[in-house]
Amino acid sequence: MITPSAGQRPLDVRALVEPVDRSAVLADRSHGPARRSAAVVVVGTLLGVVLGAFALSLVAVTIGLVLTLITQWVYGALDVAPSFALVPWLTVPAAVGVCVLLVVGVRRGTAQRRERSYRLSRFAAANGLDFTPETTDLDRPGSIFRIGVDGVVRDVLRTRGPRPVEIGSYTSQENSTRGGSHSWDYLAFPLDRAHPHIVLERRRTRDARGTAAPRRPLRSLDLTLGSGLDEHVRVLGPRAAQDVARQILSVEVVMPLLGAPVSAEIIEDRFYVYSRSPLVTLDPATWEWLLRLVATLSSALHDGNGRRATEATHEPPGPLPSPRRGDDRWVVRTLLLYPVAATVAILVAALAARG
Repeated sequence: MITPSAGQRPLDVRALVEPVDRSAVLADRSHGPARRSAAVVVVGTLLGVVLGAFALSLVAVTIGLVLTLITQWVYGALDVAPSFALVPWLTVPAAVGVCVLLVVGVRRGTAQRRERSYRLSRFAAANGLDFTPETTDLDRPGSIFRIGVDGVVRDVLRTRGPRPVEIGSYTSQENSTRGGSHSWDYLAFPLDRAHPHIVLERRRTRDARGTAAPRRPLRSLDLTLGSGLDEHVRVLGPRAAQDVARQILSVEVVMPLLGAPVSAEIIEDRFYVYSRSPLVTLDPATWEWLLRLVATLSSALHDGNGRRATEATHEPPGPLPSPRRGDDRWVVRTLLLYPVAATVAILVAALAARG
């Protein structure tokens, strides 16, 4: 379990990395899209066909116009009468290829999301955690849950008991006509009682980039922590929160946060850690980092009876591991290679016509 305790067993990360049975992933409907009725399937299929035909036509026209301009430019540069016979032969395969790439990308994205939820649910079950794939219940005190509209919390893993530790991802839409979205990963750690609103931001230094908290407290002032921490972090809160900030944001609590691009917030009875980088991942190293961070926070803030601990007894988490990313660069290479290949083909045809 993520909740640290004496004699705690290590995390079981096999569900994150072991090969999975594709049929088992498809059969597990509890964390995938809901089963749709026959009428919805028919309407969706017809709509998909109409939109697909429109998209194919639009892509074909765009590619055809671009190839026509390239043909005019190449033949004009070689002083040869333009011939557009090659344009349709280059346009149709390219348009079909682009549409196929789009369909494959959508299907692959859906399959990856389904597999991700399947792996996280098995990881949670193996480590005594509760997993919620998605919820619109934003009854959480953290400031990020008041940002934007249409907010959704995804991939929530929560320890069991009366004071659960929660890790999840929050996304919302920009509350304006400009569009855009907000995305934060968070760790929520329970405190013994409610406290004034305080935020912690990492200062920009020569060796590290700064971080900004999602929102700042009303009528906030710069608070001082001492112990050399003020050179690395900026703490904002009401004047009355000075003593609380020094009590909670000790060296044991702040120093582990300096190894990651995160900000922190104390609000009501929660200690939040916010990150623009993924925290809920399929990377075992990130979960090991989170385990050590929770252990350090638990040891520094209170012991098992809710009393203040005198010192951190757990290994500090160190730097946050860089997230592993899939290699989809072949799609970009393919899209960039086609205009070059088409131009070469037109140039060869023009030289043949000239000679």
